[in-house]
Amino acid sequence: MTVLAWPTLMGRSSSVVPSFQTATYPWAADPRGLSFVWPQSDQAESVFPWSALLQRTWNSRELPLWDPHSFGGGVPWATDGVAAPLYPARALLDGLLPLWLAHDMFVLLHLALAGAGTYWLARRWGAGLLGATVAGTGWMTNAYVWSWAPLEMVTPFFAYLPLALAAADSAARSTSRRRIALAAAIFALTLISGNITYSLIAATCTGLYLAALCVVAALRAGHGRRLRAFASVALTTSLVLGIGLALSAFALLPTLANLARASRQPFTFETLATALLVPFEVYAGALHLPDSPPTADQIIHMVYLTPAVILLALVGLALARGHGAWSARTMLVAALFVASTVPGAWIAYHLLPGFDVIRPYARLLPVALLAVYVLAGLGADVLLRWVVGRSLPQWAAAATVACLLVTGVWLPGWAVATRVDPPYLSVEEHPPFPKTPLVGAIRRVGQGTLWRDRIIPGTASYDTDPPTGGPPTFVGGTALAPGFDTWGGYASAVPERSAQLVRLVSGEATDVVFAEGTAPDLAYPHYPTSTLDWALACRMGADLLTTSPTPPEGVRDDWGSMDRDLLERRYSGPDGRLFALPEGCASGPYLTTASTLVDSGAAAVEELRQQGSVAMQSPSSGTPRRSVVLDEEVDGPAASGATGELSSLVRDGAQVVAQVETTGAMWLVLPVSFDDGWTVRVDGNEVATTRVDFNRLGVQVSAGQSTVVATYRPPGWNIGLTGTAIGLACLVILLAPRPRRRSSFGGNDFVDSSLTPQLTGPES
Repeated sequence: MTVLAWPTLMGRSSSVVPSFQTATYPWAADPRGLSFVWPQSDQAESVFPWSALLQRTWNSRELPLWDPHSFGGGVPWATDGVAAPLYPARALLDGLLPLWLAHDMFVLLHLALAGAGTYWLARRWGAGLLGATVAGTGWMTNAYVWSWAPLEMVTPFFAYLPLALAAADSAARSTSRRRIALAAAIFALTLISGNITYSLIAATCTGLYLAALCVVAALRAGHGRRLRAFASVALTTSLVLGIGLALSAFALLPTLANLARASRQPFTFETLATALLVPFEVYAGALHLPDSPPTADQIIHMVYLTPAVILLALVGLALARGHGAWSARTMLVAALFVASTVPGAWIAYHLLPGFDVIRPYARLLPVALLAVYVLAGLGADVLLRWVVGRSLPQWAAAATVACLLVTGVWLPGWAVATRVDPPYLSVEEHPPFPKTPLVGAIRRVGQGTLWRDRIIPGTASYDTDPPTGGPPTFVGGTALAPGFDTWGGYASAVPERSAQLVRLVSGEATDVVFAEGTAPDLAYPHYPTSTLDWALACRMGADLLTTSPTPPEGVRDDWGSMDRDLLERRYSGPDGRLFALPEGCASGPYLTTASTLVDSGAAAVEELRQQGSVAMQSPSSGTPRRSVVLDEEVDGPAASGATGELSSLVRDGAQVVAQVETTGAMWLVLPVSFDDGWTVRVDGNEVATTRVDFNRLGVQVSAGQSTVVATYRPPGWNIGLTGTAIGLACLVILLAPRPRRRSSFGGNDFVDSSLTPQLTGPES
């Protein structure tokens, strides 16, 4: 670990942000001698910006439940199944350390846990000190782990997969209350630590392993005791899984509720069988050194193993004995069977929860690789016994094995790890997302306004033959780093109407967006100026447009349907351009008594387009009087001549506080995405919320002065907190000291350990 941590101690970072900045404006104007060559860019597009948002959220003493800056109105954040801002390690590191250091410490922490967890698992599965060391150090330095390690939404998986299996084995074989508590806590962290699909894979492996231990206990018990033996281990299994689920409920339950209504849809089995399985030819890559930098396909299918690891794993596969060897063999075969064969995929797709959304099935490869490294450790023990059996002096046997491991496993593994990992760069020379003139111009434009300007991160379209485009601005969620409100963002599970609105604004046809079965993953939106729906963007509150710098001489911008004279250039420089949309496109809240009822979401979009077109063509008249668009009938304020004023507005993460004064009943429309988790109180009294303007939060206020407080708590949050409290209470009961007295089960354990002697493994 000292070797791994040394670059960080010297002020260098493994972040991909510096190289990624060379491919997106405004930072591409100053590449600082770098180029974007690392295909794994998610850490720069999403994780680092999320860390910046998390740090600001903690500093404002708010819970990280809502991302107010992305997708043109905000989206659920803690429950998106990817960001995991409620994971304790992420919350602590991002809250206390500089972001670049928090990233590296997060990665190093989980690499250390990955090594320790695999060492523990190998020991539990019968490996000696040497074999467990081979397994642990090999796993934490293998090519797959290091290809994905900078991506913090995946890194915890490499730690918790072996930790959860080892802790489950320890709990089931010893039946100790404290080991049950430890296994439950690790299982809970597995579920909330990162990308939900990887968490699901690790949890499934753990659950299946515990179920297998129940069956083995019954089969190995004496005649007439099988039912009790099965029940004994089954009780431990239930406690581990049940308490673990309860502990994670505060994050897991709201996440599942959010994903159930997100735009991401399960894929069909036909799609899985034809496009998402691992081709068999991929496994030939175990013998071929990956490129440096690796290609995107190599990262997804990174199965490279050093020759010594392959040799040791084959020895372990063929000669190792004991329950651990058979567990590793079963895990290896099962993972490859599901990842690469149609029958195996059919079983997982139809019988295992969540395996109809895990894509691609290459995500199962690390399960197989972990089994390979455990088998390699067991093979190293077999080799050591063989060398010792040759009547060599002890020092000669130890030197022979040590030389093989250092030259054949550890040094090649480290060399490959550094080959597939981004180079450590000086943070001082390559700061992440530094301030640029364009960033400063955006901040100056928004000064003194009640509501932050909302930016369309555009991609310039050029009038050339064939048509071309300039580099994009604020790709993915990078606008979160400086804290801007944008129509950009990064997520794999966006609420359906937010996803539809983003696609419509980017220029997709209405009939395509609303057609059944067309809800693709929305990683991050793309806004070419030639196809942008200007009228809809205006009505939905887009104030500003950013694009790449002025095109070369003789090349004109293609603004599509936009009359370019309506755009006011606010900044132009080598790092990009900033344009202001007409004044009628203001993004802030508004008050009105007028409403328009339509019969569908598509009709609501068309009405909003018409209102936006009017607003854009009348820039000199100030903000036009808007009409609330409803696609469901609700009782609202009667149309009248009532007027109102918004005197103050404070938005802080998952809360919006507005002071309004009206002469009659009116609609107050807040420019945040509607969600069932919003609760609105007017002068302390909870009032009903309404989805208005296709996907905005609407509330009715009465005449006079009113204080409106909108607070977001994800659906299932309170129930989840209750579940976590129950889980904590169970942990306290398990860990509480008890009087030493013999129970009917023969001790202080919850289950009868005498019924599971065949399961007893190493007590390490």
